[in-house]
Amino acid sequence: MHGILRHQAFHHGEDRFIQGNVDDLACAAAAADVVQSHERADYAVERREGIADAYARANADAIDIQVTVESIAAADEISESLLSAGYPRINDIISDEPKPDARSTVEAYDHSIDSVLWHKRIHASADPGRPTCVHVRVEGWPNQQFALLFVDWLTAESAARAEYLAVKQEAARAASADDDISVYVEAKEPWFSGAYRRAWEWADAVGWQP
Repeated sequence: MHGILRHQAFHHGEDRFIQGNVDDLACAAAAADVVQSHERADYAVERREGIADAYARANADAIDIQVTVESIAAADEISESLLSAGYPRINDIISDEPKPDARSTVEAYDHSIDSVLWHKRIHASADPGRPTCVHVRVEGWPNQQFALLFVDWLTAESAARAEYLAVKQEAARAASADDDISVYVEAKEPWFSGAYRRAWEWADAVGWQP
């Protein structure tokens, strides 16, 4: 079984890939090592003791890694491997925020309203000094594809990048008052709802493929 570990560093305009066997998740740590910083914490871990405060800080660097698997069952199968690599599972987060009329380049999942297609598994670095999330998503599902599309769209659209930075900064200010990462996540969600549609409009126009 293989997965793709993809890291995006928006503010440097970089898009780096590491591909490896998901049964040897030491490559997840390698993915974290090859990047210097990362502004994105789109699906930040809520209430995780030891790292939540790191995500809440406005200037904190955070690394998001996506591992693509063939099924949710496969995501569960690699849980122990991720734990051994230093990424324990966050059990109370099992899904991304579903979007209505979800999109995918896979016909069977395109224009779906099935919220199950937004399910995932998430693991976080046990090291609070290097906040990292490993998102394990199923190949072709809307959430897996949006994670890839989002960075490509931001890379191509400078206005969207500027908007996103402003949204992140405002969300960070809101979160800093309460020292609560959930405030940060919730403050960005209204923008993401619109950005989801805009990103897919761009994808359709340019013929984007993951």
